[in-house]
Amino acid sequence: MQTSYIPQIQPENLCEALKLCSIRKHGEEYFVGKKDQSGNITEVPFSDIANSDTYEGKPLVRTYSSGHVFLDETREKVWLTTTEKDGKIQHQFTGGSPMEDINKEVFYTVDGTIKVHIDKVEDNAIIRTYNRTGAKVIEPWNEIPLVDWVLMENRDETGADFWKLVCLMHFVVKEYEGILGHKDGVEYIAGGDWYSIDNLPNTPNVAPNAYIIAKKAQELVENL
Repeated sequence: MQTSYIPQIQPENLCEALKLCSIRKHGEEYFVGKKDQSGNITEVPFSDIANSDTYEGKPLVRTYSSGHVFLDETREKVWLTTTEKDGKIQHQFTGGSPMEDINKEVFYTVDGTIKVHIDKVEDNAIIRTYNRTGAKVIEPWNEIPLVDWVLMENRDETGADFWKLVCLMHFVVKEYEGILGHKDGVEYIAGGDWYSIDNLPNTPNVAPNAYIIAKKAQELVENL
């Protein structure tokens, strides 16, 4: 089972202290996108799991994933990479959990206050994006990433079930070098293409968070 790299923290504290405000909010309450092993997708209140090491009687580990959002010139389409893992296909952003040790533990505490190494979060995003697409990001539109949380049910190598709470952090691309594409077989990549943002909810095999993040990326760029 994976190691937890994120401390327990209430979402409002994360927002107030670090300006890492979750984009999945209804009224005054933050939510987490939940996906079980059967593929059922729902939302649960963040407060249900913010300070817990278990969920539904199973261990809960915490990690983060960072990557980039590419919008086309019209800002009506978004680039998604296609992954194929364990026989499952998914169209998603270029992000991924950190593989390099230096980029894993980005949350730290100083005098009881939680802080985050945004530079390491961005370094991980640049590496994952380059490995998956061949594009080297030069400049993002946002210094503070778009934040979403997902809760995914997993099974470890022993066959034991556990939940993984992932803090997803995305930077919207302003400038990059190279040709945006895909590297077959690298980090489970099987393809990549442009997708109409408005059609994402009806597109098969699209990651559950793709639409909400793409819409926030549109909004961010339009407001700058």
